[in-house]
Amino acid sequence: MLYYHVVRLVTGTDSAMVANRNLYNLPAVAKSKVSVVTASSVCNQAGAAYHAAVTPPGTPAISRTLVVIKVGTTRYVVVDPNQSAGEFEMNEVFDSKWNRLAGWVP
Repeated sequence: MLYYHVVRLVTGTDSAMVANRNLYNLPAVAKSKVSVVTASSVCNQAGAAYHAAVTPPGTPAISRTLVVIKVGTTRYVVVDPNQSAGEFEMNEVFDSKWNRLAGWVP
């Protein structure tokens, strides 16, 4: 589900999609430039960055089940379906050096 939402965000041309894409610091790219990441090295980095973004400083690390979507060569969208704000999942956007750029709760 997240994959398709990200594809709509980065390929959409209507004003709402463009505004949201800019709000989330995502580039406009072709669908072929959006992929689900399965490499453990990237997923481990994503997990550390996501944990730092969604928990208070000093919170012990936990095992996570992540969905990592690569957008172009410079962005990652990460979510842990088990981490929520109320009933909503917390989506986070990172650059290629794992700096948090934005986040949203659908």
